[in-house]
Amino acid sequence: HDSPLLGPTLDSIVVERPAPSQTEPQHLCVDKGYKGKPTERQANEHGYILHRPAADEAEKEGRKEGKARKRKSRVTGRRRNRFNGSLERKRDAG
Repeated sequence: HDSPLLGPTLDSIVVERPAPSQTEPQHLCVDKGYKGKPTERQANEHGYILHRPAADEAEKEGRKEGKARKRKSRVTGRRRNRFNGSLERKRDAG
């Protein structure tokens, strides 16, 4: 998990950033792996408003509507040629 390293990572940012204010707060977007109260606390201590997707949003993101399809593997030219060569040898031998 990366969440224990959030505080040290935010401490080690070397680029100057503007101080957060009420009119222009600083936002921190993370993935769903950064869950829990310690992550929220560390983000708040550093002046960030934490944003992360809800669990069901992240799951739906990768899915598409419709029926699941089987994946077809492509037969490369080399494999096809090797297979055809073995067939020819069997015909010659038989």
